[in-house]
Amino acid sequence: MDSPSVVIVGAGLAGTVLGRTLQKRGWSVQIFQHNKPGSATPVAAGLWNPINFFRLTPGWRVEEALPAMRDFFEAEEKDLGQPFLNHRPYVQPLLHHEHRIHWQDAASKHPRWLDADWQGAGKAGLERFERAWGVRAWGLVREAGWLDVEAYVRACCLRWQSQGQWVDAHWNEEYPRGHAHVVDARGVFAQHADRFLARLKPAQGELVEFTLPNGPSSVMIKRDLFLQPLGQDRYRAGATFEWQECSPVPTAQGQAKLRAGLVQLLGEDLSGAYDFEYKAGIRPAAHDRRPYVGAHPHGNQRWVFNGFGAKGVLLAPLLAGELAAAMEGHGHLNPESDTKRLSRPLC
Repeated sequence: MDSPSVVIVGAGLAGTVLGRTLQKRGWSVQIFQHNKPGSATPVAAGLWNPINFFRLTPGWRVEEALPAMRDFFEAEEKDLGQPFLNHRPYVQPLLHHEHRIHWQDAASKHPRWLDADWQGAGKAGLERFERAWGVRAWGLVREAGWLDVEAYVRACCLRWQSQGQWVDAHWNEEYPRGHAHVVDARGVFAQHADRFLARLKPAQGELVEFTLPNGPSSVMIKRDLFLQPLGQDRYRAGATFEWQECSPVPTAQGQAKLRAGLVQLLGEDLSGAYDFEYKAGIRPAAHDRRPYVGAHPHGNQRWVFNGFGAKGVLLAPLLAGELAAAMEGHGHLNPESDTKRLSRPLC
C-alpha cells in the first residue's frame, strides 16, 4: 500500500513542524516555499512561556502543549544532529508592593509555574538591573525558554532539499498533485489569497538584536520588552505589536518604541550595548487568539494550519499531531481551534 502524500504550502515554523510530523507518521511530503518580505519565521524570537504575564495565569492548553513541544523538539535535535532548544527561566522585576502581592497571589495558585520571590542561582548579570530599578523581588516563570527557529527551519529545509521534497516556488492550484492532500500553512500571506482565511488578524512585530558585554546570560527578563540572551554577549529585545499598518521592514515608529524600551531596560546610555540590528515580520494572528487547524471548506483533501501568532513554538507540535490524526481519519480536533468555527459569523 502506497504511503499517503501531502503538499504543504508554506515552510515557516508551523508548516515545517507539520511537515516533519506527517513525515514521521509515514506520509510522503512535498514542501512549497517562496520567501517573501515580511515573513514572520525568519525574525521570530521563538519564545515559549507557560504563563500570560498580564494575568499571570497558565496559557491555553499549556498542560498538554508544553510536554508535546519538549518531546517533539528534543526528538528533532537527535534526528537533525544539532541543538535548537534553549531552556531559560523568565524573570520579571517586582518594583512596587502591589505588583509583588499580585505575583504572590498567582504563585500560590500556580506553584508549578511561578515563584514570587526568586532567590535561586542564575542571577549573574542582574545586579545592574536591581540597582538601577530598585527591585523589591524577582518573579520567576519556570519551564520557559526559546527555540532557535531560524536554525531549526534551515535544518529541515536542507533535509528536505537533500530528499528532493523541496520546491522553491509559489503554490499554483493547477500544479499536478495526484491524490495528495494540501495544507495551507502560508501564514499571513494566506489572508488575501483565500477568503476563508480573511479573519486572520496580522500583527507586525519588530525587534532588535545587539551586543551587551556581561549581560544576564542565564535568564530572560520581561519588563516592557523582553530581553533574550542569544549567547556570546548577543541579545535580542522586543517586541512591538502594530495592528493597523503592517510593514514588512523595520519602521521609524517601531525603532523609536524599541529604543524607548531599551532605555527603560538598560538606562539612557544603554550600558555599553552596541551593534544594533533591527528586524521586522508580520505575525499571522487569529481573530480570536486560537490557531486555525482543520479542514478547508472547499474540501478535496484540503486543510489549514495557520494563525499561531507568537505561540507557534509552544502550540504547533501538539496541534500538528492532532491535525495529522484528523487527516488520517481518526482523532478529534479541539473545537476552540477547529476551522469549523470560521463558518460561523462574528459576534
